[in-house]
Amino acid sequence: MLSQKLALGDVISGLILALLSVYIISASLHWSVLGEMGPGPGFFPIIYAAVMLPAALWLFLRGMRGPRPVAAPPEAAEDDAEADGEGGGTQAALATWLALAVTVPVMSLAGFAAGCFGLSFFVAKIVFRRPLLASLISSASIALGLYVLFQVLLDIDLPAGLIGGR
Repeated sequence: MLSQKLALGDVISGLILALLSVYIISASLHWSVLGEMGPGPGFFPIIYAAVMLPAALWLFLRGMRGPRPVAAPPEAAEDDAEADGEGGGTQAALATWLALAVTVPVMSLAGFAAGCFGLSFFVAKIVFRRPLLASLISSASIALGLYVLFQVLLDIDLPAGLIGGR
């Protein structure tokens, strides 16, 4: 079964994200990017926006090509009527937002690594419905990668909580 994705959503999203990226870069250039003590307050916003801008432009250009047929996954074909009525993408976005809102206070208790693992696992397993082992491996990799990047390489103290940290 083929369904149509609206290209207008890609165009609008890509345009908004591209404009946001340009704004973040222009605002961040007024802050120090690198100093004697390491990265300044403008470092991470510039990196974030520099990664987001090409992705936003790709999304915009993909949307400009117009609607394209997308094959529905076999298990989703039976639930098309239910998913269309319930707004499946909206539910996933709201569930992810709620999980993030719960994770922030949990990080102060359990620590950054545990909170990051929990959030990543929730998104992978519950929102994207990935297999258990893949969710565990990807969540552990993300938490470990962020811990190594910030705590080890950049020497930035993360919330320690009950599990790890300084």
